[in-house]
Amino acid sequence: MRLYWACLCPLFLITLSVAAASPEAEFAACRPKAVAGDAKAQNELGWRYRNGLGTAKDDAAALLWFRKSADQGYPNAQRHLGLAYLFGDGVAEDPVTAVRWLTLAAKQEDAAAEYFLGQCYQEGVGVAKDIDVGFRWQYLAALHGYTLNQEFTPAEQTAFKQWQQLRSETDALLKDGQLAKAYLNEKDALGLAVEKLRAKRWQTIASSLRLLEIAIKQQRWPQAYEHYLTAQHGALNATADLIPKPADLELPEYMALTVKLLLKRKIEEKNGPEGLRLLDEQVRVLQAEFGRDNLFLAPTLKERAEVRYENKLLKEADEDYARYLRLHREFLGKDDEIMSVALMDYARHLGRRQLMAEQIAVLKEALALNLKTGKIGYGYTWIKGTLLKAQVTRRFLGGEEFSPASSLPSTEAELRKLADEGDPMACFRLSVGLSSGEFRSRVTVEMVELSPESKLYHDASVVPFIDDTKLTVGYFDEKIARRFGRLGHGFAQYELSNQLTRANAPWPQVAGLASSRRDTEITKESYELLCLAAEAGVPAAVHELGNLSYYGQYDKEPTELGEYDPFVGADGHWYKRIYIPETKGTQAVRRHTDDPVVVRKDLAMAAHFLRKDFIVGKDVNAAFHLGIIHAEGARESSRGNFRGIEYPAVVPDKVEAAAYFYVCLYAKDFYMTGKESLEEILQQLRLSPTERQAAQQRAKELLASRVRG
Repeated sequence: MRLYWACLCPLFLITLSVAAASPEAEFAACRPKAVAGDAKAQNELGWRYRNGLGTAKDDAAALLWFRKSADQGYPNAQRHLGLAYLFGDGVAEDPVTAVRWLTLAAKQEDAAAEYFLGQCYQEGVGVAKDIDVGFRWQYLAALHGYTLNQEFTPAEQTAFKQWQQLRSETDALLKDGQLAKAYLNEKDALGLAVEKLRAKRWQTIASSLRLLEIAIKQQRWPQAYEHYLTAQHGALNATADLIPKPADLELPEYMALTVKLLLKRKIEEKNGPEGLRLLDEQVRVLQAEFGRDNLFLAPTLKERAEVRYENKLLKEADEDYARYLRLHREFLGKDDEIMSVALMDYARHLGRRQLMAEQIAVLKEALALNLKTGKIGYGYTWIKGTLLKAQVTRRFLGGEEFSPASSLPSTEAELRKLADEGDPMACFRLSVGLSSGEFRSRVTVEMVELSPESKLYHDASVVPFIDDTKLTVGYFDEKIARRFGRLGHGFAQYELSNQLTRANAPWPQVAGLASSRRDTEITKESYELLCLAAEAGVPAAVHELGNLSYYGQYDKEPTELGEYDPFVGADGHWYKRIYIPETKGTQAVRRHTDDPVVVRKDLAMAAHFLRKDFIVGKDVNAAFHLGIIHAEGARESSRGNFRGIEYPAVVPDKVEAAAYFYVCLYAKDFYMTGKESLEEILQQLRLSPTERQAAQQRAKELLASRVRG
């Protein structure tokens, strides 16, 4: 913002009237008046020091005289001082002080101060952001005759003459019918306007309009479309920012009208019936200028389609989007980059209308075009991900049944084929394989960044859990979650476990968090689902189960208001002890839970899932816990908290323990404990030099084995 303002308007905006006498004589005549206390003379003297007129340039002296004048309430000096603090011109930048001085000047109807004070409010510089207040100040500035500096600096004067010369040459070439040369010549003029005349935004708009005119004559529609948008957006912004238009520049009538309509909608934020009326008028203006079907209608049609959709005019919105795409096909062909964007816009609309077959066809076309043009970036990722979701949604809304995870093929190629055809179970299984590194050789570096493919397939696999009207992932429908959970969809199992935990949470804000399962009632079903999801490889479930097994559920006696201690009573029901401040004791209160289970601390089971969490997790916190487990050992193998699975005992191994502590040091992860504490723990292990070297080497291997999805 600062750079933009600085180039938009130099600090010395107001040119003082200077008589024919020499600058030195005028400076000598002004100084005695300023010393005598004349506020106007003090301001003029500051201005002369600032610009080196009749004396050596001296910023410090300029600010001194500006302040003397400003302290007497002279608005020009207050504005000069405010802008100096705003831009850091001769003094340290201080937006708050700048706003204070600009406000004093603006209250005396100094138009330039009103304009820049409005800019401060609109951008939240030195004052709380308030767009309405900013607009009012700038509106007052316009009423009081404010115009941005229309005088060019010496360097700009040279550039402006070059720009005018290029445009004259363009006129001559157009007269001779040499459109190709005229186009190139005007491109040079546009480049000069952008590079040298940034403060003169209308010069850029003028060249864009000329290029638009030439491109239309040449029927170079992609270029014409680009210049149309540049000119329209430029004119809209220049008008909204109150940048006065040069008297010798006339906007084409259609452009002036469309800008006026766009500005009215922008200022009044109209998206209801009045907004639609303005958009209808804009369509009529463009049709009158270019004919019923013209490319320049496209942006307006898209905007009108969105407003119609918001107002539940679905059929009309469909028609606008279909026409929007048809105009792109007719004028831009299939190989233009803009065409790819148009296909993506149309696909978004078809998706929210649940027209899945049509959306899939458009997305496939967009994907082929994106690959052909070589634009492998956000566009490709969005198209690929949306296509996967559309395939899954189509099959799901069609009531198709899906095979259980246990019957899926095991190879990446076969899974990918099924996933690309819209099988959510295959999408989920492929996502887990990609995120864990099962289908990719691991790179031996400390941090491995995986391709975003894993996320694309994961997101597609959860599409069945949708709101039937919005097709957005939200709280999962329990019936759907159970159906896919039975098929082995780990994410469905995990979300259903979360839902059951929420249902029994003592208050909503703890539900679904990793720690909440330790300090709230857990049902047998929710715990079994959590274990299934963790075994399926859902990273969040792996993380939670590892921590839950490491700590066990809280069994402390409450000592403060709000604490609770869940336990299973002799009757098989859940109770919780609540702290009673009056008696400083506790009271047992029964809670309704049909199948309670108490999860005890189980270090063998914890070690199993913490290792998984360390490999595929997003942080290395699990390493600290693994270090503790290997230092102390889990002398008994797990009896298996679920399905009779037995997790092997962990034999105390100080080298392995030290390796995990070194992992925390190398990764600079001190979330669980500080650096000094880690170093103290390593000292307590009393490693020999050989053991220390082995632990450090093992730590590097552990870091290299991690996969980040």
